[in-house]
Amino acid sequence: HNGKFYAFYSGHSSTGVRSVGLAISDDGVNFVKHEDNPILADPEGTGYLDAPSVIRWKDGNFYMYAYNGNGKNVVFKATPDEFPLRWRQVGSVESRLFGIYSLDAFYDEELDKVVAVANIFYPKPRPPEEPQRTGYMALYVGDDPLNLVYYGVLLAPPQIDSLSYPVRYFNRNVFAGSIAKIGRGKYVVLFNAME
Repeated sequence: HNGKFYAFYSGHSSTGVRSVGLAISDDGVNFVKHEDNPILADPEGTGYLDAPSVIRWKDGNFYMYAYNGNGKNVVFKATPDEFPLRWRQVGSVESRLFGIYSLDAFYDEELDKVVAVANIFYPKPRPPEEPQRTGYMALYVGDDPLNLVYYGVLLAPPQIDSLSYPVRYFNRNVFAGSIAKIGRGKYVVLFNAME
């Protein structure tokens, strides 16, 4: 945007408060942290805002999804004039049945939809905390950034023989997913699969 690359990331203070920071680059390789960091804290006062994902919607506005420790992702909006520093809460992505963590989204122009992957876990955590297990990755699709629909589990932990392979390596399997389009009707999903 405006000839620059913007990296939004989560960080935490020495007291454990998590918030969103910003780094900016002219070349996409060398990033400098913004002097006003952190730029965004949880508006619900949990002291926990993690795993930001930013998209630019067809209306020209920017939308950010960030996990806030309550088992949901808070959705923020910034107009082109407000971007990258001024964000306001406009909604959330949540479920009554399970927690939603680490949502990564993009706008698919071919489909004219928002496509996202997110870790889902059951039961929801007691706020605010990071889930102890994030074993499933779900697919979400929406007609706009505020109306994402759960389409089901995309990836689940592999079944393993606990007698021959240490279970501890898989107790937080399939997490921190990211999705990107690589061609017409083709997508790639990247994720962590072990602690």
